[in-house]
Amino acid sequence: MTRKDQLTVPQHELVEAWQRTLPKRLNEGDSAEVWADQADPKSLRVTIHVAGRQMYELDFSVRYLDSREIDVELVDVESGGRSIDERADAVQELIADYRRHLHECAQSLHDLTHAWEKEGGSAMTKPKSQAVPQPGQGHAGRNDAHDKDGTVHEPLSGSKKVKNRNHSRQNQGEGS
Repeated sequence: MTRKDQLTVPQHELVEAWQRTLPKRLNEGDSAEVWADQADPKSLRVTIHVAGRQMYELDFSVRYLDSREIDVELVDVESGGRSIDERADAVQELIADYRRHLHECAQSLHDLTHAWEKEGGSAMTKPKSQAVPQPGQGHAGRNDAHDKDGTVHEPLSGSKKVKNRNHSRQNQGEGS
């Protein structure tokens, strides 16, 4: 992994960004708590409070693998304040749905997490673009069909022009 692929956003900024963004990604009536994982500066802890009679709470650990990709791990599922078995089909569907919401949130924060980075960790602008030479302008390592003095060169033996020319010469008398 190169330096620029590593997450350099301070954890407290990630937490604030997730706190602003995640509620917009959840279902209506749901709420979420986001806080820093004290054991890992690249991780966040998320509790999602699911709207409805079951009073589900899903606890996740969200860890940034690099500046673009996250790993979402289920920590616990509670209903009515008590841990429950998460293997039930209905609970598995909820878990899959909220994992998707977490990935959507991370993706919407790419501008923050995947900024062009300097050694100091602050964002910088895109690199300057370079002009592409026009045909006939010449370029180091490029074989133009004409030299500057107007001399025309034959195409190289492996070129498409030569292959097409040779192919058309061989197929003139089909069946003869």
